[in-house]
Amino acid sequence: MEMVCRSNPPLRGQIYVWLFLLFLFVYTFLLTGFTQEKDMREDIVVLNVEVPVRVMYKGKLVDNLKKSDFRLFENGKEQEINGFYLVRKKNEKSEV
Repeated sequence: MEMVCRSNPPLRGQIYVWLFLLFLFVYTFLLTGFTQEKDMREDIVVLNVEVPVRVMYKGKLVDNLKKSDFRLFENGKEQEINGFYLVRKKNEKSEV
């Protein structure tokens, strides 16, 4: 007495479905151009740059400065300062 164990062969329809999905994946991959290197270039114009400054003298903050007390240079060329303001923060450790 001989026992033969046979597994169910895959259905022909399932094979076609898997082949179709594989084809679709490869076609989409090629269509979107993932296989080619593309150079990208983007030009931007910077309108404003914030430059935070702290001025200390003998360990104390100098807070009576004006816009005219500062000069700003970029690559050796003086730039216009179009905004100037003082930011004060409350000290967490209050001295009594």
